[in-house]
Amino acid sequence: RQALEAGLIHQIVSTIDDAALVRLRERLDQLEARAGQGELGVLADRAFHEELYATMGNQLMSQLLRVFWDVYHHLAQDLPAVEQSGEDIVTGHREIYNAVANRDAAQAAAAVNRHFLGIQQRLDADW
Repeated sequence: RQALEAGLIHQIVSTIDDAALVRLRERLDQLEARAGQGELGVLADRAFHEELYATMGNQLMSQLLRVFWDVYHHLAQDLPAVEQSGEDIVTGHREIYNAVANRDAAQAAAAVNRHFLGIQQRLDADW
C-alpha cells in the first residue's frame, strides 16, 4: 500500500482541483476530531485516504487501495502495538494535506512515506 500511495501521490498533486481539496480538508477536520478514538478514528483515517485517491477517478486503483487497507486492518489485531498518539496521527495527515494543497509532489511523497513508518514498525517488530 505504501508503494502504491507514494507512487500515485505525484499524480494527485498534479491533478487535484480546489473542490477536491475542500473535501480532503473536511476529511482532515473529521480525523482531527476523531483521531485516537478507536474505530471512529480508524474510519476517519480511512476516509481521508479514500478521499485523497478518489480524486484520480480510477475505480480499480481505489478498490485496490481498499483491499490493502482491509487486509492490514484485519491483521492489525495480531501485530504488536506501536505507540502513536491521536496528535501524531493528525500531524502525519496534515503534512500530506499541506503538501498536496501546496502542489509539492516531493513533499507529498515524503509525507506519505513518513505516514507509513508506524505501520512498518508494527510489521518489523519482533513478536
